[in-house]
Amino acid sequence: MRIVLFVFITGLLFVGCEEKKDDKYTTCEIVSSTALLAENRERDENQCWTGGVQTDQDRALTWCRGKASDYCNAEYLICDQALGVRVSNDGC
Repeated sequence: MRIVLFVFITGLLFVGCEEKKDDKYTTCEIVSSTALLAENRERDENQCWTGGVQTDQDRALTWCRGKASDYCNAEYLICDQALGVRVSNDGC
C-alpha cells in the first residue's frame, strides 16, 4: 500500500511540473516605465507589439527588450527611463 501511495504522489508531482511544449510567445508589451512625466509613462505602458514567435521564454524576452529599446530610442531624444516588459501569447 505504501508503494502504491508513493508512486501516486510522485506521479502527481511530475504532472504538476510538466512543461508546456506548445506555448508560443507572440506578444511583447511594456508593463512599467520610470519616465518622469505621467503622460510619458502612460504612453510607454500602452506600447505592445506582436509578430515575434518564440517558444523559448528567454529568447522571447530578448526580442521584447529589443523592441522596447528601439521604441524608447525612437520616441525620446535621451532614453533614460527603465522599461519593464512582458511576453505572452495573449495579443495586444
